[in-house]
This record gives sequence, C-alpha cells and structure tokens, in this order.
Amino acid sequence: MLRVPTDTGNGGFTTRSSRPRGHRRISCSPGTAIVAWQRLAYGWMGRSPDYQAALLGTFGVNADMYGPFSANASRW
Repeated sequence: MLRVPTDTGNGGFTTRSSRPRGHRRISCSPGTAIVAWQRLAYGWMGRSPDYQAALLGTFGVNADMYGPFSANASRW
C-alpha cells in the first residue's frame, strides 16, 4: 500500500514518503514505497507532456470560470 491515513483526522490519505520515519502505521520504509511507486509508473517521475495542453485547451471554452481574468484566458 503506497498511501497511508493522515494524522489530521479528516479521513484523508498521504504518501508513505511524507510520513515521519518510525511511525507505527508504516509497515515499510518510505524508500520502499517510492520504489514500488516507480515500478508502477515505469520510472516516470513528473507530469506527462500533455498536461499543459489539456490545461490550455480549456481556457477559451471555460474563460468565464476565471472571473476577472476571463479576457486573459480567452486570449490564450
């Protein structure tokens, strides 16, 4: 399991690597969790190249969502 419950009590989750070492709920080290994650992602650490295109593609269609900056979104 790569995610663990947060200590905030809100029912959320976080990654094992962001939890302090020695926490009683962690059954593997943060390094082991990162290795497992990278095996699932084939070593891909960042965003895929298309994330920016997906964002920019919504500017014109949803310009009103940006409120006072809607003219800027339309221009993009």
